[in-house]
Parts: sequence; C-alpha cells; structure tokens
Amino acid sequence: MEQVMEKQLDKLVRLAAFDAKIAGLQEELGKIPAAVEVLRGKYLAVEKALEEAKEELSSMQKERRKAEGDLDGHIEKIRKLNHQTSLVKTNKEYQALLGEIENQKKEQDGYEERILELMEKSTEYEQRISVAEGEVREARALFEREEALLQAEGEKLKKELQEIEGSRGELMAGINPENIQTYSRVKVLRGDSVAEVREEICLGCRVSIPPQKYADVITSDEPQTCSRCQRILYFRKDRQAPAKDGE
Repeated sequence: MEQVMEKQLDKLVRLAAFDAKIAGLQEELGKIPAAVEVLRGKYLAVEKALEEAKEELSSMQKERRKAEGDLDGHIEKIRKLNHQTSLVKTNKEYQALLGEIENQKKEQDGYEERILELMEKSTEYEQRISVAEGEVREARALFEREEALLQAEGEKLKKELQEIEGSRGELMAGINPENIQTYSRVKVLRGDSVAEVREEICLGCRVSIPPQKYADVITSDEPQTCSRCQRILYFRKDRQAPAKDGE
C-alpha cells in the first residue's frame, strides 16, 4: 500500500511540474503577438515618416507650380504695362504706369524668391526621401526576419506544449479521482497544488507544520495537506540531512 501511495504522490508532484511548465509556455506564447506588434510598430513608424516626407514634398511641388503660374502672370502684366507706356498721352498716366510696373516687379521678386526657396527645400526633401526609402527597406527586412523568428519560436513552443499536455494526460490517467479532485480544488484556490515540506515548514505558505503532521508527510500512505493553505505536501528524501556519527 505504501508503495502505491508513494507513486500517487510522485505523480501529483510531477503533475504540478507539468502544470507549471504548461503555464510558462502559455505565457511565452502569449508574449509573441505583442512582440510582433512592437516590431510592426517600429517598421510602420519608419514607413509613416517616409509617407509624411512624400506628402510634404508633394505639397511644396504644388505650391511651387502655383507660384510659377503666378510669376508668369506677373511677367505678362509687366509686359502689357510696358507696352501701355508707349501709348499713354499724359505724364500723369505714364507715372502711374511706372508705379504699377514697380509694384508688379516687387511681387515678381517675391515669387522668384519663394520659388527658389521651394526648389531648395524640394531638393532637401528628395534627398531625405531617398534615405528614408532605404531605411524603410531595412526596417521591412528586419521586421520580416524578426517576425519569422518569433513565429518559428511560437511553433516550437506550441509543439512543446502539445507534447507536455499529452504527457500530462497520460499521467492523469494513473491518478486516483479523489486525488485529482483535491489537486484541482487547491489549484483553483491557490494557483498551485503541491508544496515541499522542508525542516517542518510548508514552502507553499511558509507556515510551520506540526510535528505529527510532519511525520505523517514523511511516512503516511495517504497524501497529506497543509492545514493552512491546503496544498498537497511532499517530502524530498534527497534533501534530508545526513545522520550524525553515533546516531
């Protein structure tokens, strides 16, 4: 009977180890989608910067085309005004035309300066876009490479999880239903179901075990539970202190 119950307790301890491993694997699997999204976010941020630079360049090009159209309009106005100067009859009209021509030339100068400014900025943005396109290619390649590694790691974890769950199922088949019921109840209550007893202390809740209970954990045929945390207790003989000389 003692040998059977020892095997039962051993199976419960191994079951707890399986459950802890399964929980760890599930936690690692749960991190992978978030890790992929972090990588995707970094890649998309670089791509967004490129798109913003392209939009800014497009806006400047539109403004430049409009400025060039306005400049052409002023040049045409100046040409017509210059032609009119040869047709006026009075000095007053002539002076008025000269004043208008001067105003138009000032506006022409403003448009020319703005066009030059836009040309310089466009060149700067074209260079920036060229660099950003390279950065996007690198970011995309890095994202795809890291995503593939994470997915491969995920598949590896899933395979390991399936194997452990299979082993757990086989182990469960050899555990008495009443022990499984106790194990499951405590697992829901505490998150884990077994605890080692060392030096008369339950390592699950750090509470002292009464001497008789401690003795029962070591020698009893029946699995023992902690009176405080309800965990199933086990004693590791390999941790037992060696006997002193003369004992």
